[in-house]
Amino acid sequence: MIGVVGPSSSAEAVALRPIAESLKVPTMAIAASNAIIADGPSYMFEEFPASVDSLTAQLAYAGAHGLEKVAMIYSDNGYGQEPAAALDELAEEQGLQVTGSAAFPPAATDVTAQLSAVAAGDPDVILVWAVNPANAIVAKNAQALSLDAVVFQAPGAASAAYLQLGGAAAGSALVQASKVLVPDSIPEDDPQHDVVTGFAEAYQAEYGSPASQFGGGAFDAALLMATALEKGDVDPCAALQTGRDALHDALQTNIEAVPGTIAVYTFDEDQHGPSGIEGLAVLEVQGGRFTLASG
Repeated sequence: MIGVVGPSSSAEAVALRPIAESLKVPTMAIAASNAIIADGPSYMFEEFPASVDSLTAQLAYAGAHGLEKVAMIYSDNGYGQEPAAALDELAEEQGLQVTGSAAFPPAATDVTAQLSAVAAGDPDVILVWAVNPANAIVAKNAQALSLDAVVFQAPGAASAAYLQLGGAAAGSALVQASKVLVPDSIPEDDPQHDVVTGFAEAYQAEYGSPASQFGGGAFDAALLMATALEKGDVDPCAALQTGRDALHDALQTNIEAVPGTIAVYTFDEDQHGPSGIEGLAVLEVQGGRFTLASG
């Protein structure tokens, strides 16, 4: 075994990092936390865009659509804390004003108080950083409060579960997410068109249901490993550590502008995950399904 694909959560990937380092095994996490690949070169890689890039995509969309006053409500765990800590700096870079933020317990069943607190700052848009079912709870509470602000969900809401749990309230929000949820909306000249539509068609044929961004993430992780094996000087039959080191080097030097379902990937010695907002999309809900707003 010269490489590992997984695990599929940031907390697990951060915990696995010292083990991957000690064994010197290239490991492709299906997760997004900056902590997975921070602090210099390592044997850890990740395929999902970092939370700061997803947040940047949200802020760029907001600025382009005249939503200049920004607030955030977030789950008080690693998934929400990381973007919350970066909000002020990234908003300033986009020329936007932060009017407030509020955290809620990850298992909260009502966030009316937190929404009311950030709404008091009269934001144009409220960014929501959480995972389901919390995303749907936020959407329902926001609808009950008749908030004027646009509700803008993070990638944690990008699944059929959000649409099902949120019901009519889900349709009032934007979602920063993967194009794999809207394969029919991608222009043919988009560099991700072929890989996204091909994956979506194969997934539907195999499982009888639409592809999810979580399935797309696993696909991209395997794609990146396969690309490195194909393009790099990697001999799986070589001595074990020789093969591991060759795969590690190939991931650092041969992943350049590789289109996936989640992002367009370029790695180097200092960057072991996708960087920037190329390939990221903003979705909206129409007729109970996701549609492409911007990509």
